This record gives sequence, C-alpha cells and structure tokens, in this order.
Amino acid sequence: MIDYHDDWHDYLQHGFEQCDVDDLIQLATDANLNQAQDDTVWVQIHAWRALAQLKSTKAIIPLITLFDSADKNEDDWMMDDLPEVIGMIGTDALLPLFAFILDNTHQQSAYLVAASALNQIHKNQPDCRDELLVFYQQYLEQPHHQQKALNGFIVINLLDIKAVELIDEIRQIFTNKCVDLMCAGDLEEVEIKLGVRTQRTTPKPTFEQMSGIKPPNFSNLFDDELNDDEWILTDSFFTRYGRAQSIQNTSELNGFFTAIACAPEMIMPSMWMDAIWGATYAPEWDDIEEFELFNQLIFNHYNQVNQALIEGEYYPLFFKPENDNDNDIVNAWCDGFLRGISLWQALNNDDNAVLGNTLKPIVLFTKTQVLNTLKTLSKTEIKQQQNAITSTVIELFYHFYQKRDSKNPSIVRKTDKIGRNNPCPCGSGKKYKKCCLH
Repeated sequence: MIDYHDDWHDYLQHGFEQCDVDDLIQLATDANLNQAQDDTVWVQIHAWRALAQLKSTKAIIPLITLFDSADKNEDDWMMDDLPEVIGMIGTDALLPLFAFILDNTHQQSAYLVAASALNQIHKNQPDCRDELLVFYQQYLEQPHHQQKALNGFIVINLLDIKAVELIDEIRQIFTNKCVDLMCAGDLEEVEIKLGVRTQRTTPKPTFEQMSGIKPPNFSNLFDDELNDDEWILTDSFFTRYGRAQSIQNTSELNGFFTAIACAPEMIMPSMWMDAIWGATYAPEWDDIEEFELFNQLIFNHYNQVNQALIEGEYYPLFFKPENDNDNDIVNAWCDGFLRGISLWQALNNDDNAVLGNTLKPIVLFTKTQVLNTLKTLSKTEIKQQQNAITSTVIELFYHFYQKRDSKNPSIVRKTDKIGRNNPCPCGSGKKYKKCCLH
C-alpha cells in the first residue's frame, strides 16, 4: 500500500538507482497523480524524495517547475517538501533557483518555496555562502517591490548567513518599504541581529504597525463568538511562528480545543500548549507583548469552546467557501480535532465505542480520507456528514462531562455564585472570566 509518512523512507535501501531517475521524474511531475482519488496520490511525494536521496541534478529543473503548481493548487505537501528535496540535491540547484526568483512572472507562494530552497541548500552546504551573497546583492539592487513576503524571506536568509556585507542593500530595501515586517522585524531589529547596531533608537513597531491588523477588543470576549479580528490575528501568529508540525490556523485550533474540552479527564494547558506547536518545536517570540497577546487569544478561545459546549450553544469554526452554494471547508477543523484526541488517555471499550461514533464523520475530511471516500459523495451527502460532526461532538462532550461530574463530590456553596463579569475573588483586579474561571 502506498501511503504518506512524515519520516522519509530510505529509498536507496529499497533499490532505487540512477537508472531510475527518468521514471522518477515522470512520476514526480505527473499532475494527474496529484489529483488521484486513491492512494496513488502519494506517489509524487515518494518520487521526489527518492530523487533527493539520489541527488539527481537532472531532476532540478523539473522539480522547480512544480513551484507554480504548488501555488496554483495550494499544495501544502509541495510547499513543505520541495525546499528540503532541492536542498538535498545541493548547490547545482543554485543557478536555476536564482533565475526563478529573478523572473517576475511567478506568484508569491512559488517565490517562497524557491527562497526556502536556497536556505536549505546553505544549511546543507555552508560553503555556498559566497555564491548566495552575489545573488542576493543582485536581487536587492532590483527587487520585486510588490513581493513583500518574498523580500521578508530573503532578509531572513540573509540573517541566517550573517550577510553583514550587504547591510547597505538591506537598508535600501527597507527604505523602499517593500519588506513584510512580520517576517524578520523592522530595519533596526535586523541591524541588531547582524551586529551593526547595539540598541534601538526608535520604539519597536507594534504588532498592528507591522501586520496592519488591529488587535481585537478583549472586553467582550466570552460573551460573543470569536470575531473576525481575533480570527485574523490568531492566524497571523500561526503564519509567522508556525512550522509544518504546528497547528496552521484558527479553524484547526478550534477543532483541537474541542477535542481537549471533550476529553474524559482534564488535559492541562502545559500539555496542550506544546501540542499546538509540535512536540519538538517552540517559537522564539520577538517580545513578551506578542507572547502575552497570543496566550490571551488562545486561552479565551479555549474558554469560549468550553463554555459553548456546556451551554449547548457550540458550533465548530469551519471555513466558509467563496461560493455560497458550496459546502463548508472542514478539513482543518477535523485535523485539529484528531490532534487533540491524540492527547487523550486510553479508553475502555464502551468509551471507545462512543468516540468511534463521533469520529465517523470527522475522518472523512482528514487529509488522507478526503481524497478517497469523500469524492464519492454528493454535495448533499457531504453536507449531512458535516452537520453530523456538530451533533456527535456535543454528544461526546456530554458523555464524558457527565462522567467527570459524577466523580466529583457535591459541594455546598456557602457564598453566592460568582458572575463571569464580577471581580475575581482572588484579588487580582481582573474580571472572573479573565482570571480564575480558566
């Protein structure tokens, strides 16, 4: 059976040799495989990974031509894998990558894959630094002014190779205001990282100034559903600090928190916080304010999910389609829910049966299953499965909520119940909902 694994196979041990390169290139670039309805959809990934281990220079140009397909199809596998693949092939890919980036006809995501590939090559072969400096100098003299994200990625690459020699060109690109500040920060921050400045002379730009996103008003949190500003702001944090193994967006986070809330035993924040980013990765925050803002966002989101489930007013945060006649896009939410389930303790047979019933409509929309069974269903049938997610999740929550409640002894309340908007009795000065209600 052909399937996908985050961990790469040892393809050479499976017998792949240089004589297989032409066939592997054909498989790696076969657009029909990318749209396959069965397990052969993974053939492309295995083919280009085998080419990487063979260090096939013949595959460089065909693989680079896939960058535009990755953008067009929003193909996460290509965007994640291809930089590493080309990085393994090595420095023979530098000139084709330079030519690709200098060409102004590509889309943003395709450029970012190319820039990431350059970074991977340097990580694998640091001796190519001089060649990279020559290219980056040429690019910075005539950058693509509209590609701010690409320019931000290139600044990150320059920091990685400690390109202090190009500080004048770096300063000019910031002066021209064609750099996404969310990538590597503003000019003063870059100068400090390169060692040409010891401290700031101007206040560090706020998150709103760098991103153009106004932080939400937290005064109404817990009283309303997650608003658009909070959704966009949370997504921007995942875009900036996330990695391939991290939760990718707010919809996936909502599914994750829903699974945490449904758990048979309470899962502590110290455990689920690590799972948000991936077990082996933790972001390096630019400052404490961003860290605190992100924590405030996710804890309020976590509390909203719990409160909505308790009050019977829960609705999952699915992506809405551009066409109103299309069904919701639920894949990310379902991936998040399964990530949360992975933190649960072992269940007995009866509880496993309840969980299995909940997972039936959810697994249809995960990355593997969506390419198989889901494609055989009509729009109406897909909508029915999506609707089933909400009802079965609520049933799952109450199943374990009642069991948890029965384990706790009755408590006689000697004081009036504390309202969510009342001052917290701990004396912090915050509202109860913002403090010990967590």
